Amino acid sequence: MAVMVSHLCQAQTHTITRPTTTQSNKAQSATTRQRTTQTQTKKQNTQPSTTVPDTKKEEMVVSQNVSTDSASFEVVDNQNTEKIDSKLQEFLIQLENDMVFVDGGMLNLGATKEQKKDAFKNEKPSFLAQISSFYMCKHEVTQAEWNVVMGNNPSQFKGDNLPVESVSREDCLEFIDKINQLTGKKYSLPTSAEWEYAARGGQQSHGTKYPGSNNVYEVAWFRDNSADHTHDVMTLKANELGLYDMCGNVDEWCVDCLTDYNSSYKKDPVGKIGNSTNDCSTIRGGSYFDSSPFMRSSYHSAIGVKNHSKFTGFRLVCH
Repeated sequence: MAVMVSHLCQAQTHTITRPTTTQSNKAQSATTRQRTTQTQTKKQNTQPSTTVPDTKKEEMVVSQNVSTDSASFEVVDNQNTEKIDSKLQEFLIQLENDMVFVDGGMLNLGATKEQKKDAFKNEKPSFLAQISSFYMCKHEVTQAEWNVVMGNNPSQFKGDNLPVESVSREDCLEFIDKINQLTGKKYSLPTSAEWEYAARGGQQSHGTKYPGSNNVYEVAWFRDNSADHTHDVMTLKANELGLYDMCGNVDEWCVDCLTDYNSSYKKDPVGKIGNSTNDCSTIRGGSYFDSSPFMRSSYHSAIGVKNHSKFTGFRLVCH
């Protein structure tokens, strides 16, 4: 089943351990910062009040009434017509408008020279990657957007324009599956390599230490300025591509767990993608809780795919 929308874009307690930098230039020994997040009881997701029938065999089309002030979308299913929830319509339209084209190309990822002594061992060595073009949403998925699709809000900090958090990777994939069924598009989580390529500005990269700036205060809600909570998306400076909050506010899920860092050239690298309780996925960008070394473009960590953390949200890409 696919609704065709024509617009711009075609359980346990987990302990998260991250390395922290030292003053020494000779070696980068790691101290650990632990964040313990409790698994929240997963709430049963509810469908929006009017949903599209779950069938792949039925042809679905969307018609837009352009004679009125607001768009009216109808799902046509073998002459049986039902209205899509108006808020869901608005979200799907706005989502396409918010997707930023990321032109593919080659770029050095990992511990590049501007990262200097702050680079952690798992960021080394830097390597040349060729990344294919894709679209990325200019902001993290908000709580209002999550709620209109999933019918709930699991976040600890409440606010429509705050990033949704306390969602596992499998929760994110369920959200994505719903909007893909409605639109017929291929939204997904970014790979770790796609995320870093976009954070660095892709082919427009200025080679800054943080996404879009060498001044972390311009681009990140982090430990020194967040007051220990998340903030509305898109309130600080964007990077070269017009992407906001690529560092700070919330960590962002990637679909894979990329650990193969060596100096060899890589084309569209993808790490392991696992779905069991013991599997991990990469998180990127750092959160409101973290200090400035975790805001860097090359920083990455990994947590269990079923982890629900108040530090972690996500953003969408489209291929």
